[in-house]
Amino acid sequence: MRTDALFYRLFQEVPACYFEAIGADAKVAEQYTFTSDELKQAGLRLDGIFVPKRPEDPVHFVEVYFYPSPKVYSNLFAKVFLWLETKNPEQDWHASVFFASRNLEPTNLRPYRNLIDSDQVSRVYLDALPEADESQVGLGIMRMIVSTPERALAKAKLLLERVGESKSIVAETREMIELIEVVVSGHFPGLGRKELAKMLQIKDFRETKVYQEIREEGLERGRVETRTAIAKRLLQEKFSVREVVEYTGLPLRQVQKLRKKIANRDS
Repeated sequence: MRTDALFYRLFQEVPACYFEAIGADAKVAEQYTFTSDELKQAGLRLDGIFVPKRPEDPVHFVEVYFYPSPKVYSNLFAKVFLWLETKNPEQDWHASVFFASRNLEPTNLRPYRNLIDSDQVSRVYLDALPEADESQVGLGIMRMIVSTPERALAKAKLLLERVGESKSIVAETREMIELIEVVVSGHFPGLGRKELAKMLQIKDFRETKVYQEIREEGLERGRVETRTAIAKRLLQEKFSVREVVEYTGLPLRQVQKLRKKIANRDS
């Protein structure tokens, strides 16, 4: 699997897991926006950056390694200081390197010892992360990535149960499920989407607790309005028109009108 793209998506969708992995409070993620940045002068690209919403907070640079390289730290600090020079030399910063395992880290750390041992650098070994608790789904996904296929499958089923019982909004729930599917598919590349869903015992979304709650809310408004009520909620949760038509059975034109009405109201 493409780990750089996977981690970019993971940190973008579940930013709290980054801060949990480096030992910080998950709530800190609320003060950051995750992005990527290319340093055009040198043709260097950072795997990811957590940009603070408050200027007094440090910017977080992230690099992920699933292969050995003697240039891990020279490359990291070249990017960090070039970013500071071109963006803001007065910006506080923190850099984190995520290794699939400890044996991928370079053996000669002496040239960078003062920086590595400072409070501005974190080294995270994915195979040594603690077991995630029930609220740390993102951290659990990280552990899945470096697990054996059998353990990854077991962890995926457990995480899917947690996601299914969570009170997250629908869009977040769907993103979590997709991330878990992507990781498992990386361990079982020969499986198709339907085979994967069957292996993970993923139910049709209409059978999930979240959908049932939306449906019950619609029923309370009267049977005639049920499908329209469900459609409105799904559109508000960022479902596509095609998905809403499939889940509710409403005509395409009616769903399109509903989406336009909601967009006009929110604008």
